[in-house]
Amino acid sequence: MRVIIKCFSVLLLLITIHAAHALKSSELSSDAWKALQEKDWNGTIKITEKCIKLFEEDALKQQASLSSFPSPEEAPVYWALNDVGTCYFIQCQALEKLGNDKQEELETALKKIINELSYAQCWDEKGWYWQVAPEAKKKLRQLEFKKMMQ
Repeated sequence: MRVIIKCFSVLLLLITIHAAHALKSSELSSDAWKALQEKDWNGTIKITEKCIKLFEEDALKQQASLSSFPSPEEAPVYWALNDVGTCYFIQCQALEKLGNDKQEELETALKKIINELSYAQCWDEKGWYWQVAPEAKKKLRQLEFKKMMQ
């Protein structure tokens, strides 16, 4: 009985730690969206960098465990992947607004989403998840086309 209680306590602790991390990463992605809306491009980048720095390792582990997009019901389990992928996407929008000197960083971030965080999903306040990588691919194609036209 003691072993069961001890195992339950450890499990509860792990769930609590997971919930604390998920809450922080989701708060950072929400703050990044807000900064982007307020056209605070540098603030947006700072917030997204913080989320990426804190949670990218977890995101990459979660990505490695997948072979397809999780269902909407399963998606919240992949909190780090979703929030880090979303933060990269938000960061891309801010980098784009900062102009041509950020072109290389923008392309690097888009490729990171496409190649390493391809199963990231972003929660839309309207009540569904959308896939980040296909949007990043569209943006990368637009940038490549723009380069060709210059």
